[in-house]
Amino acid sequence: MKKLLIVLIVMVLISCQSTGTKDAMRAKRMKNCTNLTADEIEWIKNEKIQRGMSECALIASWGEPYYINRSTGSWGVHKRYVYQRGGPWNKSIYVFVENGVVDRWHD
Repeated sequence: MKKLLIVLIVMVLISCQSTGTKDAMRAKRMKNCTNLTADEIEWIKNEKIQRGMSECALIASWGEPYYINRSTGSWGVHKRYVYQRGGPWNKSIYVFVENGVVDRWHD
């Protein structure tokens, strides 16, 4: 019963979040990015990600991840961003970034 109550409270809080606040947060994150392409700006506005977009555009679109795994070697820098998305059930989505560029993702 307590779990159901918590889920309902979270759902109400999420639904109460205004679009203006989300847009303001996204705009603030976009300010930190330089040289965004027109495609990246469109993806960010729609909260989408695409292969080839910059790491900064990824963060501007989806926000800060829950966790980041980082590896550095002769090949460069490999990062795995872990996002919790999907409403109250928080499905994990893993986004792989190679040398500052989104390479792939999966859940």
